[in-house]
Amino acid sequence: MLKKKQSTQNNQDEILNNARILYYDFFAGLFLYDLLINRKELLLEQIKILKTQPLNDDDLTFFEIIENEIQANGIKNIVFEYTRFFMLPFDVNADISTYLNKKKERNWHDEDYNKDEASSQISLYLSYYIDRTIAGGGLIKAKEKIRKSKVRLNEKEFKENEEHIGFLFIFSKYLLQNKENALQSEVFNDCIMYMKNQIINSIQEKYPDSLYCSISNLMESFLDFEAAFLVK
Repeated sequence: MLKKKQSTQNNQDEILNNARILYYDFFAGLFLYDLLINRKELLLEQIKILKTQPLNDDDLTFFEIIENEIQANGIKNIVFEYTRFFMLPFDVNADISTYLNKKKERNWHDEDYNKDEASSQISLYLSYYIDRTIAGGGLIKAKEKIRKSKVRLNEKEFKENEEHIGFLFIFSKYLLQNKENALQSEVFNDCIMYMKNQIINSIQEKYPDSLYCSISNLMESFLDFEAAFLVK
């Protein structure tokens, strides 16, 4: 009987761990540009699985909003929002000419893009929330975590630096797959949670009618779940 209970608990732990891995990969695909642009089919597959057991009742609605969008229009509108909301220049204090050059380089087609929109972009970098820079204290903190791990990510595939929230999501996925659970907990508590509320609140306040508002609600549900789970 004891062995049976242990086996059942092990199975439940594995199912939960696999669900967490799936969630981290899902959000990495939505917050890393280089993954997002090739993720149409995978996002649909992930949503199909995740919406069968949403973390709360509202999440089902948010999953269906994203699913319906991808089925109708592919990922072009998600990609457009990403470039407009999150693609900051390296220097967060750069003047408007830098933003406009970025727009030109990435072939953005929004004629109404202006200084107000540039200043309303949302940083996904940990250093911005620590010391209002990029590649500052947050990058040092993230690299310290990575040095502790056996996981080494392909730099050609992941072009964002280590403090980017999308990178931290994909890193967390690989840590869980590699059974480095204690380090994954450190990454979550010391890096992801430090900027979680500020990023989510900024999306919901600045872009309440956007696709990323629905995504941010899903992200909030999952990260709240993770916070409670990792306290146990």
